[in-house]
Amino acid sequence: MIPFVFPWRTLRRPMLLTAAVLASSLGIAAIAQTTPPGRAAATRPAPTAADKTAAFEQFRKATDLFAAKKYKEANDANNEALRRDPTLNDAQLLRTVLQDKLGDAAGTPVVPVAGGTAPGKAGLLTAEQVSLIRLLEMKDDDRTVRGKIAPADRKEFWDNIYVKEPNVDTSPDVRASFLNPNNFLEVAKRIRQSGNMNYIQKISVINDPESLAQFRGTVHTAVLQNCATAACHAGANDGGFHIMNNSASDPTLSLYTNFYVMSMYNARSGGKVIDRDNPEKSLIIQYSLPRAQATYPHPNGLELRNKLTGPNDPRYQQITNWISGLVLPRPNYGINFPVGGAPATPEKPPATAPAARGR
Repeated sequence: MIPFVFPWRTLRRPMLLTAAVLASSLGIAAIAQTTPPGRAAATRPAPTAADKTAAFEQFRKATDLFAAKKYKEANDANNEALRRDPTLNDAQLLRTVLQDKLGDAAGTPVVPVAGGTAPGKAGLLTAEQVSLIRLLEMKDDDRTVRGKIAPADRKEFWDNIYVKEPNVDTSPDVRASFLNPNNFLEVAKRIRQSGNMNYIQKISVINDPESLAQFRGTVHTAVLQNCATAACHAGANDGGFHIMNNSASDPTLSLYTNFYVMSMYNARSGGKVIDRDNPEKSLIIQYSLPRAQATYPHPNGLELRNKLTGPNDPRYQQITNWISGLVLPRPNYGINFPVGGAPATPEKPPATAPAARGR
């Protein structure tokens, strides 16, 4: 089950700024926490759609109370949200902020393990998480993506979400097109735009969007050749940055796991493996250059076997162009998966869900 992610665009701007400042000052990651050492995650049924809806309402109440500086009441509402849906990542983030305000009175966090494995152990993303990444990395002009949305989910979204939004066309022709099972792309993009994870998680994307197809065909090959060896980042001494090699049981899950880790990893030096804001500063580029030409050379004096010759190397242009073509800002996938490295910077809450370059 893909974790529910609160659509931040519904927050009032003062609350958004307050939460962002607090999260930044506390160094809080906007992804779910992992289970504390020595404490097993509680086993409980997955939250129903009704649970998720009720949790969302409690979380929204908590944010209003937080904005009013009623921290105890906000904590009570947020606890109720997590009781109803322990996978609500943004409620977990708010709980951490409230713990700083209230101390032990905030109670013990409810922390699920939503996919992946325990920190320090190699694992793979799930097929559901791969589908989510495909959907959030898809551009509006990408016509190559295929998938499916159950007819009942289409109709439920139309009845409960679409027709209630302002200034939308609800004519019989538009409704018939929306419910047409052959109309996947436009409906998937419309549901994605709503930011409602109850419905987003019901979309199944079955092939790579263009950006991930490029990653599969070129960038990932270079990563496997240079980084995914037993003596490097695919071995026990991976330095906290683990890459799956070709021995993984499922090549697609392995590829997307590597993409996710590369997207989320922050080096302790401050660099990013994939820097969407400054593609040429991406460590995947910098570590591949000759040391004399790199602004950020590979640590410990290590050299790659198939390093780039310089900025004029066609592979340099290929990788920087690929990074430049990724959606910006990086989507908040809402996935709880151990990555390692420096503490993650809180992901920027998108103005829309998701708002991104290239959409």
